[in-house]
Amino acid sequence: MNHYGALAQRHWKMYRPSQYAQLSDPEAFFRELGEEIDGQVQSLRDQLTTAERPALNEMTDLERIGRLNAIRRQAEELTYADLVWPSTTNEDLDQELDDLRLEPISREEALRTVGAIEDEDGGVMPADRNHPLWKAWTASTQDSSTSTEREAFDSAYRAWLRETPGLLDLI
Repeated sequence: MNHYGALAQRHWKMYRPSQYAQLSDPEAFFRELGEEIDGQVQSLRDQLTTAERPALNEMTDLERIGRLNAIRRQAEELTYADLVWPSTTNEDLDQELDDLRLEPISREEALRTVGAIEDEDGGVMPADRNHPLWKAWTASTQDSSTSTEREAFDSAYRAWLRETPGLLDLI
């Protein structure tokens, strides 16, 4: 496989994985694609060089080499646009969206993913009953609790909400 085929293969693996996975023989596909790209680059380079022949004849050797390299790069870029990274079709976009779609999960499952549960009152608490917030909650809900205990729980609760990644998005 030539370098054009290898470039196309890397591109497809990274940016078009679903199409790449559908290829029955990726090595053969990209070997043939590389040869096709090489042929088109040479043909386009020859056309561009012919169009600029009078100007090339007036240049110094160094200028001519620079211009011929620029023509080759231009031919490669135009060919890449057609063959290596062709425009995405609606079917391609639909497939990529389908690949990204996830089944919705329940609130309970979402809370579980961040280590939380819904309590009897619809509030959210740590799933681990040994978490210090549970002790603070128990103390703050006793008939004999003081306003200081309730404030301590409220402060600890707000801190827990802020410090638990993703939790605020769920409540």
